[in-house]
Amino acid sequence: MEFSTAWLAEYKKRAEAENYEVLVSDGSIGTAGRWLYYPKGTDYIGMIYKDYLFSQTHNLSVSGSDDKFDYYVSGRYYDNNGIFDSQTNPETYKILNSRMKMGYKITPWLKISNNTDVSWTKYIMPQTYSEGNGNIWRNIADEGQSKILR
Repeated sequence: MEFSTAWLAEYKKRAEAENYEVLVSDGSIGTAGRWLYYPKGTDYIGMIYKDYLFSQTHNLSVSGSDDKFDYYVSGRYYDNNGIFDSQTNPETYKILNSRMKMGYKITPWLKISNNTDVSWTKYIMPQTYSEGNGNIWRNIADEGQSKILR
């Protein structure tokens, strides 16, 4: 069965009403003609999202000057391991930024300066099955299956 947020919302409604019947999809929630399962006692929100996440930021800057020359160099590193709980394709977000500013006073009325900023970003967001590659759902479906069978 393909996972979608519409299915998750329907599961929540059914859990509140204690209606866990299996039915064939009419196409409104899942692909038409497929079986839809609403297993009792499965915490899908808990399976998809982590209980906590870890993120970190580090900054460093150095600056200085004399009569003719001035400089400023800085760097930043940010790392966030994401909220989605997937061993197959974990969510990650990393940023590296750096800046270098320099100036040189050639004459009392002329100064040459440079300001360079470089940034690198890498964001990996796992997709749900119905929206993409299904790495989260396949992983939690395996976990859910083992929880349902216990």
